[in-house]
Amino acid sequence: MITIIKRITITTVIALLGLAAMAQDKVSNIRVQQSEEQLIIMYDLTETADIEAQVSFDGGATFSAPLQHVLGSVGKDVSPGRDKVIVWNVYRELGEVDYQNAVVKVIAVEPNIEINTTNPAIIIRNNAEEIQARIEEVGVTEIRYKRFGNETGPTFTLLKSDVYMIIYEDGSRDVFERTSGRQQQSRNTSAQQSSESASQQSRAAMGVHAAFGSGGHIGAGAMLRINLHNLIRLQGSFSYFFPKTTTETIYIVATETTTSMWDFSVNVHFTFHVADKLTIYPLTGFGVYDVTVSTVSTSQTTQISEATASATNVGLNVGGGLDIGLGEKAALNFETKYFVGGGSGRFWPFIGIVFKF
Repeated sequence: MITIIKRITITTVIALLGLAAMAQDKVSNIRVQQSEEQLIIMYDLTETADIEAQVSFDGGATFSAPLQHVLGSVGKDVSPGRDKVIVWNVYRELGEVDYQNAVVKVIAVEPNIEINTTNPAIIIRNNAEEIQARIEEVGVTEIRYKRFGNETGPTFTLLKSDVYMIIYEDGSRDVFERTSGRQQQSRNTSAQQSSESASQQSRAAMGVHAAFGSGGHIGAGAMLRINLHNLIRLQGSFSYFFPKTTTETIYIVATETTTSMWDFSVNVHFTFHVADKLTIYPLTGFGVYDVTVSTVSTSQTTQISEATASATNVGLNVGGGLDIGLGEKAALNFETKYFVGGGSGRFWPFIGIVFKF
């Protein structure tokens, strides 16, 4: 609060720099500067607030309505900061009158919140406990509230998973119990919540895929997924690559080579629900890769030699993929993985479809 004196002469406004002990928590460090007909009031503000400047003509016993002829950091939603400035045109506000005992103060105005003081909101927990409350926020995972009758007291927090229902002051209600069979109502929905809910309801999925190996090999396979956590799932898959035959002729000797392969993998997916029907995931795990090569050499119509060799390698899988939802129970899957084992590496892309159950 600043004490000022205005003389009859228009250009004389003397500001006394003594501060009275009426500063608020949000407003502090109030000081003034003289500028002819204007009084420049500076202050610090700790958080966004509605700011008013008021004047008293009886030494601070009573104050007028908010000053009207002011500019600067005054009014609604003033942002926090140091050295906020209010410029008050004293002459336009007071006129040519001698005020020997005028006092000015700067205050942060509390918002005018209408509270239904008659009925509380009722929070019903899963253990049937009822809490009379004033709800502040229903978030994605938590509910913040104050106890009814103590609205200026501390704010309490409950996990949403511990709450069955909220009955609001107007009689409307939110039901959070997923196993009740009732339709869940929610004031805060998002794409991530929808994906999480679908993941919790579908604990497993099966699917089929097409596989593409090195050297132009094409295969088919199946997969089984099990959700270990909302963001982690386990996938087992088997892929069989159809035999591919190539023929090479050197002079009169023709060599026919047939290659067949299969792959078995167990991988962990770390899922991220980036949109309503889009999930991406990196993966890692282990794989077993088997390749069999058969060669038959002939000279004209006479078989010269025949040989078969196979090798089985165990190695590490790394890669990633994405699922695109095709409804509540199906998704299109794209995945790539790189297998490292047996002294070599192989890169395989897959395209498939999975069905949740």
